[in-house]
Amino acid sequence: MVDRGIIECMVDDLPGYGDQVTIGNVVFNTTDKRMSAERLSHETKHADQWALFGEKFAVDYLVEQAVVGQCNFWEWWAGFASGGYSC
Repeated sequence: MVDRGIIECMVDDLPGYGDQVTIGNVVFNTTDKRMSAERLSHETKHADQWALFGEKFAVDYLVEQAVVGQCNFWEWWAGFASGGYSC
């Protein structure tokens, strides 16, 4: 499915990741449901981060995740609540 320039791919498993992970403008979704409008908005912001920072975003995200955890800068930017985080 394509919405707002985001491609949603339904996949079986993403070891080490949550229900969705965005790489570029592709959201890999391990659930059996399409993303809600709220979740699509969250993942679209991650796609924007990819567009702005390129591969550096991936490195920065992983470092921030390791140091701070899920309540990190990148998830704050994308919106904690819309991403399902209780930060």
